[in-house]
Amino acid sequence: MYRLLFKLKSYIMNYKLAVVLLLCFITQLSSFCQTKKNFDLVNQLIDSTVLDIQSHLNENSKIKINFNQSPDYSVFENYFTSKLNKYVIPDSGATNDFNLLNYSIKEIKTEYINTFKKNLFGSFYTERKITLSGDYLLSSDNIYKAFNYTLIDTIEVEELTQLENRNYPFTRSEIPEDNFFTSAWEPVLAITVSAATVIMFFVIRSK
Repeated sequence: MYRLLFKLKSYIMNYKLAVVLLLCFITQLSSFCQTKKNFDLVNQLIDSTVLDIQSHLNENSKIKINFNQSPDYSVFENYFTSKLNKYVIPDSGATNDFNLLNYSIKEIKTEYINTFKKNLFGSFYTERKITLSGDYLLSSDNIYKAFNYTLIDTIEVEELTQLENRNYPFTRSEIPEDNFFTSAWEPVLAITVSAATVIMFFVIRSK
């Protein structure tokens, strides 16, 4: 009897452990699959410019950064500087042996295009397009480059309010109304046509 109770208790404990582990896995998977916010995608595009700049530097390179851009984009300056931190000379640095990096973001743009539904009764989706354009100049090496990077993915329309940031207009955009309302009428039209077909079938059959 005691042996049976012990096995039953052990089984219950193992079951509870399995449930806890499963819940942890689901939580982590949900976090991993979470759609990135528009602001985060801009950071991802800035990473691309950083990689391009780093291709012109070596381990001994020293730079000072001069930002020449709209105050609206100054929120990204600390992030950009942190990515090049190992090359950056502090403002208090006394050395004159450095390369001046002039970096400018000209435009950040969010667009939603091609609103659609993946199936008849499913959620509305839209293509999200984030664009970052600007230029930089490494003055000592006379290296100038204009850049234009774009990220495109697909998101659910109902997620938009969570993905945008009202404090930063460049993370927001309008949904194309024509496509949206055309898609909204598609299920109604399909149901109407189906209902009419069924009615016609029974009318003709009754005759």
